[in-house]
Order: sequence, then structure tokens, then C-alpha cells
Amino acid sequence: MSDEFKVKSLAKAVKLLECFSMERPELSIKELSEMLDIQKSTAHNIADTYKKLGYLSQNPDTNKYFLGLGLLKFSYTINNHLGFRNFFLPFMEKISCQTNEVVFLGIPHGGEVLYLECYFPTGSRATRNILGERAFMHCTGLGKAMLAFMPEPERNEYAARHLKKFTERTITDTSLLIKELELTRNRGYAIDNMEHEHGVTCVALPVFGASGQIVAALSTSAPSLRLDDDAILRVAEIMRSTLEPAQRIL
Repeated sequence: MSDEFKVKSLAKAVKLLECFSMERPELSIKELSEMLDIQKSTAHNIADTYKKLGYLSQNPDTNKYFLGLGLLKFSYTINNHLGFRNFFLPFMEKISCQTNEVVFLGIPHGGEVLYLECYFPTGSRATRNILGERAFMHCTGLGKAMLAFMPEPERNEYAARHLKKFTERTITDTSLLIKELELTRNRGYAIDNMEHEHGVTCVALPVFGASGQIVAALSTSAPSLRLDDDAILRVAEIMRSTLEPAQRIL
């Protein structure tokens, strides 16, 4: 554990929560101890404490732990405090109405995409709430849209990591990802061409703060058959023109 933390035990406990993700929603004590490089007894004590507080739950069939409902109150508090949800919903609604596709909102958080909201088109049967879910940056439209406009050292550091492969289209080579991010910067929007999920294509635009820093991204997601090259250009232009007022306000 780094010397920069004044309360190392607290940092260790928080790091344990960060081990959970969409790809690994349930973890055993052995897995947690290996991921954090700590004793199994220490991992068990931390996990058991979180369980009693309601921040972790345990699967009775596998004895593995997963994030508990007690954490939801923090998600709602953060979301409301940031004000992103209420601010962006009108823009998301407008984009969705014009494209008739689902629109997602995400922010960069801990080297990943943190989903804050989604807006489904009128008549859609899909109602999945993704508040608080996370995803990798290199294979998602939201992630590439934000990563491309981060400072160059941050982009290069991310590209040099081990990049997880999800489909045959996932970019896992450092140099290829850097080229993809350069292309994204030049055209102003990112494309997830079935890089995270088979049959799903996304078009994503970055959102900047007053000082020019990347603060969020919005994406339009649809079955790949509906988002061919022409449709991607049309959707990107709809999103660009719709989000232009937001870029001036933030």
C-alpha cells in the first residue's frame, strides 16, 4: 500500500470495493486477497464488515460477495450533486427523438466509464437502469470519446495497459488504439463498431467543461444493421448540433 495514504487500512478497504465490476460482479475471499495482494484473513474481515454495513452482500450458493444495496444511496447522492442527470436529460431526449435510438451518458471515473443515465426512445420496451455501472474505455464509444480528448500522457498511459478483448473487433494493440484516438479527435466523435458487444454500434461525442477539460460523453447506441456509415454520419451530426448549446453552458 502506498505511503501517500495516511490511513492505510481505510485505503485498503476502499480498494476492496473497487475490485468489483460488471465483468466480475461476484468475488470470493481468495480472489479479493489475490487482487489486492493481502492476506485472506484481512480480506475476509473487510468484506464481513462491509456486509454488516450493507455495502456488500453474499451469494448463499457460492459464498462469493457482491456489491450491496447500501451503496445505492451514494450513487443517487453523487448523481444529484453533480447535476448531470437533470442537465443532460433534455439533450438526451432530443437526440433520442430524432434518432429513435437509446442515448447513454457517462463520465470518466477511475480509468473507466461510469454510466450516469440513459434515455430510451418512445415506445421502447427496454427499461434497464444502468446507473452506477462501469465499462472499459478502449472498447466503448463513451470511453473512446472521453479518452481521445484527455491529456496525451493519460491517453498513452491507458493505451499501454493490458487491453481486454471482448470481440474480434476490440482494439487491444497500443499503437492501433492511439491511432484510433487520433482519428476520433480529428473527426470529433468516437465509434464503437461492435468492439464491446456483437451486433451493437455506438456513436459518441465528448462534452467539455468551461476550461476545456473533458467532463462527460454521450452516445447513441443501436443494432449495427441500423448504423451503417451513412447513418453514423447522420447521427453524429444530430448529436453535435444538439449538444452545441451544452458545450457553451458547462
